[in-house]
Amino acid sequence: LDERMLIRTNWQAQNFRIVVAPLAGCGDRTLWRDVVPHDADVFLQSMDVFRDFLAVNERSGGLLRIRVQPWSGEPFHIASNLPYNVGTALAVGWLSGEEWPPAWKSLTLMFQREVADRIVAKPGTDAYGRLAILAQWRCEARIAMPVHRSAFTPPPKVMSAVVHLTPKEQPDGVRMATLEALPGAAFGQRRKMLRQSLKGVRGAAEAMEQAGIAAERRPETLEIEEWLGLARLLETNR
Repeated sequence: LDERMLIRTNWQAQNFRIVVAPLAGCGDRTLWRDVVPHDADVFLQSMDVFRDFLAVNERSGGLLRIRVQPWSGEPFHIASNLPYNVGTALAVGWLSGEEWPPAWKSLTLMFQREVADRIVAKPGTDAYGRLAILAQWRCEARIAMPVHRSAFTPPPKVMSAVVHLTPKEQPDGVRMATLEALPGAAFGQRRKMLRQSLKGVRGAAEAMEQAGIAAERRPETLEIEEWLGLARLLETNR
């Protein structure tokens, strides 16, 4: 940054925060200004600085993700042919964070077809899981077009698809960290009943009983609204 320095610090921030300071006075903490504030539920592992945005590797609820934060405050659209090895992490980064709606107005992204199917998957299908819940909680998600492997040179071994996502309003009473923790735990033991897969999430059993969700159900049978309801009850019961 021109004449400025980005600092990842745990000063007054157990899980670290990222601040910006004048290069000439970076040791003077009274001049520090938050870029990514401290969050008790999110551990900031590292960061990479790019011309148009900051990419932060962070961990929340035991799950890794990438936060992508633009320098400009103007709304923008993101369109990209994402590398297959980082596509999911980048998408999760754009969809995550407590602040919503995001700075971007739409995402138009190319993924490996298997990942695209997971983003738009419906309950009761093999592809339905944490990624579908996150994407469809926060966005209208659809496959814009399939892309045959012959479109590339050399052709990859897999098919691709372009996914288009536009932000929705965020429901009240649901925090990102809570909604990540529930499906993260449940789909980590996908074949088990919710009684077993969520037993490590404090308050989950009581929330299921309050919501009228049978503990014998498996995670892929729950509609997104049911996951939202559980997350909301966990917040309320704290």
